[in-house]
Amino acid sequence: MQFIPAISTNSPLASMIPTIFIILVGMGKELYLEIKRWREDKRINSLPCTTVTGCAAEGAEINCSEGEVQNLRVGDILRLDDDDYVPADCVLLQASQENGQAFTMTDALDGERNFKSKLVLPRCQKDIQQLLFARSLRLSVPEPNPDIYDFKGSIQYSFTGSDEGEEFDNEDMTNLQFVPRGSTIKFSGQLYAMVVYTGLETKLMQNLGSYTFKRSRMQ
Repeated sequence: MQFIPAISTNSPLASMIPTIFIILVGMGKELYLEIKRWREDKRINSLPCTTVTGCAAEGAEINCSEGEVQNLRVGDILRLDDDDYVPADCVLLQASQENGQAFTMTDALDGERNFKSKLVLPRCQKDIQQLLFARSLRLSVPEPNPDIYDFKGSIQYSFTGSDEGEEFDNEDMTNLQFVPRGSTIKFSGQLYAMVVYTGLETKLMQNLGSYTFKRSRMQ
């Protein structure tokens, strides 16, 4: 109403200048935040990752190649080491420890700094080289959802590599085998994990702005 001469106590120009200034400051702040997000996305997408290319023979060494996070696809198998950033939602297939146990930290997701214990299914833990050689791993997973503590899927595998007439063994998978994007591997040695969600389908991306971090400002 300050722009209506009949009722305004100030000149239109005096009212317009601070209004334009506030709008420009708001636009500048949004532009800065958008550029910051773009740079962070570019940095994350350019991070190196190690993917499995196959296994030449039963019991042979697993072959891997280096790539970038932006090239990951559902079904790729990652090799992860201690202190590695997990670049996509995955399920564990093998761990260095004989009992299949591994540990992750999810402070970047929920602010909790305690370790989360994970456990590989015994059959995968024991026979991962044979399964990779036969190329006979199948995963069934639910539609993406934002709950980082909820995962229910199943894994099917055979040891012949033939789909025709072959009965696949089936086992259920839970949050014990699930590792969300943004987690960090801790005190677990070397792990192998299959990618189940990437990009906007990961729980991290679905929860942007939703979680209140529990981390204190004072360390």
